[in-house]
Amino acid sequence: MSTSYEIAFSKQPFTMIQRNRMMGRILLYLLVGVATCFDTLDSGEAKLPSRPGTLCKLQSREVLTNNSTTPAVHRLRFSLPLTAQIPECCSGETGMLHVRVKAPDASDQTMRFNPYSAHLDSSKRSFDLLVKIYPRGTSPDLGVSAYLGAVAVNDYVHVPEIRALDWWRDSKRVGLVCFGVGITECLEPAKLLLQEGAEVRILYANRHSDDPILLDELRVLLVEYPGRFRLRHCISRPGSGSVNESNPSIDGERTTHGRVDIHVLKEEFGGMWQDGDVIQHFFMVGTVEMENSVIGMVAQAQLFDFSKLRGHPMFLLPKGPYGINSKWAALSPQESADEAVEL
Repeated sequence: MSTSYEIAFSKQPFTMIQRNRMMGRILLYLLVGVATCFDTLDSGEAKLPSRPGTLCKLQSREVLTNNSTTPAVHRLRFSLPLTAQIPECCSGETGMLHVRVKAPDASDQTMRFNPYSAHLDSSKRSFDLLVKIYPRGTSPDLGVSAYLGAVAVNDYVHVPEIRALDWWRDSKRVGLVCFGVGITECLEPAKLLLQEGAEVRILYANRHSDDPILLDELRVLLVEYPGRFRLRHCISRPGSGSVNESNPSIDGERTTHGRVDIHVLKEEFGGMWQDGDVIQHFFMVGTVEMENSVIGMVAQAQLFDFSKLRGHPMFLLPKGPYGINSKWAALSPQESADEAVEL
């Protein structure tokens, strides 16, 4: 395989100088490359009052987890306004979609808005958000989470902006590292890649064994694509008496205890894949700290040669500056003065 970044599987250990240079390049990527890919300019719509074209009706709420150790995760389905426009992206294909949700101002919090991964239905008239519901906190993003946890079905939520990010749909070997609710952003690319004949492996990290969500959807993929899809759960705080195990009823799924680390990455993503070649793209979804940590581990595991890193790495599934990405855009075009409605 020929790429602009040569893949290194050298068994020689790094010298201290080599390691420091490598980590310096990684830091430069984290400070510059990620910003280029994800910190797209906003449209200014989030600063404006809500209007009919930015109001989305909550159609349903499904509680996916509700244990005593972690915040509950809800699946929220919203209708799109008739005037909503999905941003152009990705040579006519739908990109990785995100929306910004804005909560009403509170006495001690203003401009409360937060981005979420959005999943369109087949008709493109509604979308789902999977949201971890935190108790009301001091930060605006936690305030949005608590607000969404309390919105009643059939009420309207202000969704001022939407964007779409381009990604490598033609990738043949993809490793996904998904932390907690981040699995929601990994599932759709996994489905589309498998449909196109790719091999996909997921590391799904959670604290507790009852934290994972979307297991039914993931296990459907295991059944539909045997050999080309596998799923490994990494449980960092297993209950007493639990053991590392494979799922006896479904090939390709297993559970191990401990965090995602260099050894786990090597076991799952290293070496030759089924078509005789090495991993082509990574996608990691979690907090910024989690994602940065995985990128560092990829380098330390020598799954790719970071000595040739220049700007946005081609081994990441999102194309970044090499793709056709939209900026944050208003969910709907501005109405004329005659059409505007005071809410």
